[in-house]
Amino acid sequence: MRGYLLIAIAMVLPAGCAHEEEPAQAASSQTTSGPAYTGGNVAPTTAEYGAGGAAPSGTTNAAQESTSFPTHDAWHRGLMSAALELPSLTPAQRTQIQSLVDQRRSANAEAHAAHAELLNALADAISSGTVSPAMLAPKVQELVAAVIADQPTDRYLLETLHTALTPAQRVELANEAESRMNMLQQKSSAQGGRATWMAKELGLTDAQESQIQANLRALEPAAERDMFTQAREDHLRVLEAFKGDTFSMATVMPVKTSDAIRQWVDHAVVMAEATAPVLTPNQRAIAASILRGWAQKSR
Repeated sequence: MRGYLLIAIAMVLPAGCAHEEEPAQAASSQTTSGPAYTGGNVAPTTAEYGAGGAAPSGTTNAAQESTSFPTHDAWHRGLMSAALELPSLTPAQRTQIQSLVDQRRSANAEAHAAHAELLNALADAISSGTVSPAMLAPKVQELVAAVIADQPTDRYLLETLHTALTPAQRVELANEAESRMNMLQQKSSAQGGRATWMAKELGLTDAQESQIQANLRALEPAAERDMFTQAREDHLRVLEAFKGDTFSMATVMPVKTSDAIRQWVDHAVVMAEATAPVLTPNQRAIAASILRGWAQKSR
């Protein structure tokens, strides 16, 4: 359970709100005084859970776009930006794909704003030491509704990207994404994962971790759901389908229901509710600072 407060909250990060870095890089830029968190996105990427991080290594635009919505299918936003890095693109293809990226950014504006509002509300609650799901419910609903509204556009744009690429380009892009996913998973395992990094950032003691786990069992007995493994499998299935001559999101991945999206958001709130009372004032200040930094980037 180590470090899961911010890991869980990070699961609701929308695409493009933060840069993706490896844990060691992000940790080096974290400060413990004041709100100036400017380090990497600690949302679960494919390194641990299969979301985000689907972009080929070295593609800055893709890294910025691959952060995860609660649906955990936002990795394809990184895929769209990564396509701009394909060296075989014609000028016409590059123009079309850039237009897709721009359309997606515009379409996601309301979700970005809703996400920022939720992060700021969580930061305020954590600072106080008490997280009330009832008080946060309106912010949660706004984010869930915004993500639901975004899905048709996101799915259409990915299908359009498939059409814009040649067969060879589709295979190259999907293979590079799969390679990146595997590389991040291996590196994360070697480094102990982002949860370990966050535990170090907050300075959790063994006693604090034990209390957080006890709180979680009381608040959400089914907290240990296999959401992350399923998300990774879903993403790999979509990447494999993307290599084909035809590609339909309706066939490969059903539209996420509001209940499915809410599962991710509610889980983050429950994690915060279980963790906030256990943190010291200084730890709460660090956590709130990180969340406010994410909120600023999310707008």
